[in-house]
Amino acid sequence: MRRLFLMGLVPLGVVVIIGSAGCGNEQATEAVAAIKAGNDALAAVKRELEPYVPDQYKALSDRVAAAGALYEKGDYAAALAAARELPAKANELRGGAAKKKQELAASFDAMKDLVPGRLEALKLRVHALASMKRLPRGIDTGQVAAIQAQLDAMIGLWAKATQAFDAGNVLLAFGAGDNVKEQAGALSSRLDLVSAPPAGR
Repeated sequence: MRRLFLMGLVPLGVVVIIGSAGCGNEQATEAVAAIKAGNDALAAVKRELEPYVPDQYKALSDRVAAAGALYEKGDYAAALAAARELPAKANELRGGAAKKKQELAASFDAMKDLVPGRLEALKLRVHALASMKRLPRGIDTGQVAAIQAQLDAMIGLWAKATQAFDAGNVLLAFGAGDNVKEQAGALSSRLDLVSAPPAGR
């Protein structure tokens, strides 16, 4: 029996291998076409789906593989039923991925109104700390240098986040921006402790 290899989902390790339809078996032929259509449809939208809806993408790719396995067992009717709606399901996931991307873009837009101001405030506070002739108790020049290095890295990461967003890489931008926001909050809290007067005074 001749075998047909359907590729396209290699990143997930999915390779659908099905036997080609036998002569005169119309249902088997339809199953082959349906599985190939589902595989091709999912492969075509991989870059749109996998970053934003990874679980749903994997579930659908598993359905492609399952349909191929049913065909391999000779259950052409079940294979056809499993594969028939795969292109439509892939198209539905495009809508979900687009919605997720829009949500992340909106979240990053909100960060753009918040993070630059926080970074600027931290720059002023760290500069003031580094300029002290006598550092507060509990911190030394090495720690101040480490804080400055952390802040510089945060500023650089934020620049990369905005560049990624402008280039259309919303997922990377959001991840980097959220990282900077969390670090900024933690550093602000640390500086609050440094500048707070000792207990009992």
